[in-house]
Amino acid sequence: MRLLEQAAFEFRESDFPVNAQTPCSLLAGEPADGRPVQMLRGPSGRAWRAWRAGRPFTVTIEDGHAEALSRVLRQCSRLPLPYLATLEIVSEAGEDGLALYQSLGGASGHGSENYVNVVGSALPLLLHEFGHAIEQQARHRGNAGFLDEWAAAIRADAVDVSGYALHNAWEDCAEFSLLNAIASARGSLGPLHGHSPERLRLWSWALEQVNGPLHPNPKPPVAEAARVAEAARVAEAARVAEAARVAEASRLEALATEASRLEALAAEATRAADAARLEALATEASRLEALAAEATRLATEAARLEALATEAGRRAQEAARGAAEQPGPRAQARAPPREAGLALAVLALVLIVALLIAGRSTPTHS
Repeated sequence: MRLLEQAAFEFRESDFPVNAQTPCSLLAGEPADGRPVQMLRGPSGRAWRAWRAGRPFTVTIEDGHAEALSRVLRQCSRLPLPYLATLEIVSEAGEDGLALYQSLGGASGHGSENYVNVVGSALPLLLHEFGHAIEQQARHRGNAGFLDEWAAAIRADAVDVSGYALHNAWEDCAEFSLLNAIASARGSLGPLHGHSPERLRLWSWALEQVNGPLHPNPKPPVAEAARVAEAARVAEAARVAEAARVAEASRLEALATEASRLEALAAEATRAADAARLEALATEASRLEALAAEATRLATEAARLEALATEAGRRAQEAARGAAEQPGPRAQARAPPREAGLALAVLALVLIVALLIAGRSTPTHS
């Protein structure tokens, strides 16, 4: 038979992210350092009770093993939900559940409906060993001829799923368990059905059995339900508090922005007012300077006219004296000399200029 196109179903870590909606966690009251136990294969270890998506299960780790419980739980949080029933299957009374050993005599893992023993928690290894547990559970509790039907499906599909699957029907079934999980995570069950429709039909039935009639999804323990409810309440309170904090921060930021805007407007208004005041002062200074210049000019002109008037008066007096010393006809004596008339005209002009100066020098009020 031909070999299934491996590149199309190659395992990729990125296809199995941690499911944040249904993560694994320890049951309420479970000691953080686990309970000391004697593992089924002999060595001493530590056991913890955990759960995910309503399915409680056991994790047992041999003393001295390099694998930390946190990593094992993280790996279990990445498992496709239909495979979680396997953890419950191997965690019944007297079983170790998912058991990690430092050595399995050269093997990477062993799987059955009574145990899943592995040397590490790599997902491809877990999904293969889970295939053995699912196959045995479906065969022993649902369909005794399951493996015979699987062998017939291999022949009907006329394709080998891997080189390791050639050993026997149950290893082929376990390898198909891994392929099915990869195809489900990647959304490529259609291509898998095209390559191996009979295997996919049987495996889908087996998953339905272990997740339904054989192991119905139980409700979480009462204490765990209370813990989950409290965790949800705390998470919601934290979410509300964070939303309020963000809203308050946004409000304060908006207020600070508005304050900055108003401060800038006030500064601009002050600057404009100062500019207008300075401009008005400059205009007034120019007006006063022009008035001062005009007053100076008028004073100079008045001084010149006063000098002319003085000179005219002097000449008039001299003319009067001359006329007195040389008597003539009465009509001539009574007639004012020309110089006296000129003096009077000059005096009148001085008075007019003085009045003009006084009028221009009077301050203007606005």
